[in-house]
Amino acid sequence: MKLMKHILLLFMLFTVSVSSANETKALRSSITKDSVSNSLEGKVHLLMKVSSDQVSVDEDLHIEYRFYVSQDIGISSWSIEEDPTYDGFNYETVKLDKLSIEYEMYKGERYRVIVIKKDILRAIESGDIVIKPLELQIEAEVPGKKDIEDGFRLSLTHVTATVISNALKIKVKS
Repeated sequence: MKLMKHILLLFMLFTVSVSSANETKALRSSITKDSVSNSLEGKVHLLMKVSSDQVSVDEDLHIEYRFYVSQDIGISSWSIEEDPTYDGFNYETVKLDKLSIEYEMYKGERYRVIVIKKDILRAIESGDIVIKPLELQIEAEVPGKKDIEDGFRLSLTHVTATVISNALKIKVKS
């Protein structure tokens, strides 16, 4: 039984590979259309969770980037292609020692979720400041055609895609 738990955990880590929800009202994730097949559309999301959409100068703001993966998609690798920009803020990236998989409902479906990046921002100027998006390059395995002649064998198709979190506007008061 203990061996089965270890095998299951290794399988889950392999399929998601290493990565991770509350969606703020101004935030949606998007997938670049030129680099992804329709098989990933709506199956992966990169969401920015922010502690507040209003802060004062010299006040901290916590940002967490969560990667949502549908149960039927496997992620073999991911890398941050473009970090978000934090104009108007000083920031510190929180080192993530251990990545763990959580399960959450999102838009009526169950997803595996991994926090892939956490940052602490300190506002240094007032005004409406836009936090630019995080861009993630992923390699995924998606279900292919079922081969009925050979039983219910499932083939997987390898897909490379870019997933982008939307920008977010933060109101900074003096």
